[in-house]
Amino acid sequence: MACVYRMSRPPLPDDADIRLRRLGAFERSLATLPWFAAAGSPLDTSERKDVAAYLTSLGITFQTIQETPKWSDARDTVNRKDFSPQWWKNEEKFRQGLTQQASAVLGEDMLHTRLTRISQNASDLLQGTASVALSRSDIADAGLAKSAAGAASMAVHQAALALAANCSGEHPFAAKFRLYQSGHWPLGLYDGVFHIL
Repeated sequence: MACVYRMSRPPLPDDADIRLRRLGAFERSLATLPWFAAAGSPLDTSERKDVAAYLTSLGITFQTIQETPKWSDARDTVNRKDFSPQWWKNEEKFRQGLTQQASAVLGEDMLHTRLTRISQNASDLLQGTASVALSRSDIADAGLAKSAAGAASMAVHQAALALAANCSGEHPFAAKFRLYQSGHWPLGLYDGVFHIL
């Protein structure tokens, strides 16, 4: 398997140049990942552990993991009204804390510039990969492709921010991103159940 930058390394020394190099490696790896390639496939043991680690680290209580088998089922899930707002709120708290940590070392302007570039490049890439993944299932749904690409782009931004803050692979944003690295789409927490395509 080709070398892919995975968020599983221990924290590196508190040095801005090292953090920027890590961000560069992360950005270059994005085009090599199997985005949405495993959508609908059963989770393996390590992926289930990443789901549990991600939610537990966020302080989210969940009942079970629901594997979504088809893109059409994913569309139904993301249109549900019983989405858990606490999931988003807890992610936002982590994002704010990481932003402060990373800005203290890289500076606000540098951090903003690098994250904006990474997010924009990811967005351009992911819209296409999501559309291709849907077409393989004989589905033409621009709205669903946009939702999938947007969720993945957010995960890229969060993972980049965790790297900029010198976090290890134990961080919840790292665990979440590994699910995307594996080719899945975490759909969210609905009525206490975490759904993933």
